Amino acid sequence: MLVFGEICSFETIPSRSRDISSDASLFVIFNVDGRDPETTLPARGFRVNQGLWKTQHVFSFNRPITQTHGDRMFFQVVQTDASKQKLIGYGYCDLVIEPGESSRVIDVLLWRPRSKSSWGEFFGFMNPLVEPGIIEFPSSIDKRDVESVTVNGRLKVYIQICGYH
Repeated sequence: MLVFGEICSFETIPSRSRDISSDASLFVIFNVDGRDPETTLPARGFRVNQGLWKTQHVFSFNRPITQTHGDRMFFQVVQTDASKQKLIGYGYCDLVIEPGESSRVIDVLLWRPRSKSSWGEFFGFMNPLVEPGIIEFPSSIDKRDVESVTVNGRLKVYIQICGYH
């Protein structure tokens, strides 16, 4: 069974979005096992003010996807500006729609490894993943032993099943 959908947006959490400028461009690299990685087109962000000190940045993508129901999709969110690329974070989700439902919105929470240097944290140096499956830790690794940073934002993915009669 096929799942149709789109990568909708990346949204920062209000009042914690100082690391991500709405002037920069964000793009999403995504893939599933057995397929080559694909990339969204870079999107500029806009600010959503939710009170005096609560500002949220939203980057819209509307990138269509067609996958097999149950596939695990891996994501890398990257910020670019005039001089550098910065890793925002990694995440993954299972493209599953429960019986009786025809669509679903998935919030993908992101994380990234903690850098050993303060410069690395500031600039967010990144190397593309060779093996996207490492985004999901194997069960033999205790996640508490890995130093990581929880990203203050989420990627929204909308999926639906389309049936033929």
